[in-house]
Amino acid sequence: VNIFFSPVANKIFLNFKETKKLKSIYKKKSFFVGLPKSPIYNYRLRKVNVEKNIIKRIFVCGGSQGAENLNYNIKNLLLKINKECSKKIEISMQCPSSQFNEFKEVFEQSQIKYELKIFYDNILEKLYKTDILIARAGAGTVNDVIIAQIPTIFIPLPNSSDNHQFQNAQYLQKKNAALIIDENKLKNNHSYLIIKKLIEDNYQQISLMKNLQKINNLDANS
Repeated sequence: VNIFFSPVANKIFLNFKETKKLKSIYKKKSFFVGLPKSPIYNYRLRKVNVEKNIIKRIFVCGGSQGAENLNYNIKNLLLKINKECSKKIEISMQCPSSQFNEFKEVFEQSQIKYELKIFYDNILEKLYKTDILIARAGAGTVNDVIIAQIPTIFIPLPNSSDNHQFQNAQYLQKKNAALIIDENKLKNNHSYLIIKKLIEDNYQQISLMKNLQKINNLDANS
């Protein structure tokens, strides 16, 4: 739709400075404005507690598309974590009703602390209260990650148009501000090790957080 209207638009507002498929002839009327911030937005610097025995709060948020497939794969990876590590994690998961009872039973049997919700009202506040995010990579999610400075593993939706979710995630990966796992490789041991390392490595979390804090996040509202 944006490409279709580019020739006749008076101004083109961009969420990302580097935007694919925007013809050079339209650059003079293009403006990098970022994404709108929520009315409840309240920027505050994130602090990471590096105590060894602190409970790590992990938030799995699949969004409206592909949540079921993402949830199943992440659930299976988290269940592989050894008991000593699993005692130190607490999982929150955006979970559709079709998975609710099954996941509840599985997490109770594993003795992992968990929270399942079909919908979270205030995502930004949830992110501030979470230590690690595992999520899709829509533009809004990338923006929320920058605002909340949360260490994140992106699992882009494989069939997003023009693979745009992967490119969104790459925007942060290139700044060493996020990690990416290909959903098609989620069952590999390498993916498990990436997740396990981020949970256990406080210094990797701090590095991602500090690199996120370096990003100039514009507010399209202003």
